[in-house]
Amino acid sequence: MRQKLHDSYPSVKLLAEAGDHAAQFILGTIYFLGEGAPQDQAEGLKWFRLAAEGGSLEAMATLKNLYEKGQGVAKDPGEAAKWARLMVERGEPSAQEAVNAELFDSNSLAQKMVTLANILDELSPDEVKEALKILSSSIAKKEDAAVERRQAATEELEARFKRALALFTGQGAVKDIPEGLRLLRSGAESGHPDSQNALACVLFSGQGVPKDLNEAIKWFHLAAENGSPEAQHYLGVLYINGEGLTQDFKEAAKWFNKAAINGYYDPRNAAKTFHNNQNELKELAADFQKVALKAEEGDMAARFEVGIRLLMGFGVAKDLKEAAKWLALAATQGHPDARGYLDLIRSQS
Repeated sequence: MRQKLHDSYPSVKLLAEAGDHAAQFILGTIYFLGEGAPQDQAEGLKWFRLAAEGGSLEAMATLKNLYEKGQGVAKDPGEAAKWARLMVERGEPSAQEAVNAELFDSNSLAQKMVTLANILDELSPDEVKEALKILSSSIAKKEDAAVERRQAATEELEARFKRALALFTGQGAVKDIPEGLRLLRSGAESGHPDSQNALACVLFSGQGVPKDLNEAIKWFHLAAENGSPEAQHYLGVLYINGEGLTQDFKEAAKWFNKAAINGYYDPRNAAKTFHNNQNELKELAADFQKVALKAEEGDMAARFEVGIRLLMGFGVAKDLKEAAKWLALAATQGHPDARGYLDLIRSQS
């Protein structure tokens, strides 16, 4: 098989470099498995990612599994969840099954590569190019159909979410909390961010159901990772308060930043939780001095934290001008989130 793939490698590479997503996935497989070219998993991942970003479901499923297992790449549940969500969002009926497939732990992919090698071995370079064009055309048609299914699935999830809210509130429907909860769970488990956030809020507050902080935090995280600005803000508040989570200003700042980028920005509400407890406020003030000393010494993370605390009034008087100064220093040193907060300050000036 290696010799056959080696012979077809130049044609596949040429098409992949020209932007053909089917060829990019095949090239990624060749590099990752070392079948037809010297094994180079980093190069294989690069081509898998290009193919996935171009809409290849096979590449998305492959990346999901690799990041989930840490195979050829550092294990990253968040990255795995991202590709799983993108697959499901595309509305592919077999997407979830493909996501769960053990692509590199079975003979399935190897057998497909053998079949591909046998076919390519019988073709001339020009015929290989034509065959891949036909394959790309077939994929494009499937992707068009997937877009329609995705739209229908999205509309169904939105309708389910609205129905759940109506059942919880009794507005527009006879109040039925158990059925509302069932619909919320169904939508949340299908990856609908608003349903995930609403379910988290219900479990957090114990609204008509037993309060479950751990379960609520789980759904807040999933909703936040799926782009819900409300969930991102709530996570920031939870990290600030240390409620159900270890108190972590940096993590809070990260989620507040994401929420702000997505249009949700209310640092005053987040800061209010501190001003309700004078003892905690004194502790924050003392801690601020320690962080400020590190910032003066040039520590990038400390400079960012000082900027955030001055911006939101955490243990120190709120001072946008001073906050901007420290955030600018952190941004200059390369802090990934500082620039976003600077833009927010400037938008308020």
